[in-house]
Amino acid sequence: MNTSIKITVENTEKIQKSIDQVEGRATARTASAFDLFEAVRDVTARLDNLGVLKKNRNGMEFHVCPEAQKFPSAYKYTPEATCFWIKGTATGWMLTSINRASCPAKKIMMKNEKDFRQYFNF
Repeated sequence: MNTSIKITVENTEKIQKSIDQVEGRATARTASAFDLFEAVRDVTARLDNLGVLKKNRNGMEFHVCPEAQKFPSAYKYTPEATCFWIKGTATGWMLTSINRASCPAKKIMMKNEKDFRQYFNF
């Protein structure tokens, strides 16, 4: 589900309604607005640790899956989990998409890392 919601505490109810709509009747590996807030804090902390200035975060996109984990090869299929796409803007973070997808091995993945690598201070 494509959406464009600013990730703030004031929009918690709107975000949760969008999540509930995507999850439907799913009961396993679900997410909540608070999982999204925690993921945004993690992304922000990682960018701070890398020395990326706030003004340079505009346009960065991340795929976030709170229930990410690596599954043994004995599993025939990878289970689905609720995942988010977030994008950095000049005023903060925007939720751009919510979907149910195969569970990735990493919790946070950057989509356009090559475009922003120059801002990382290693």
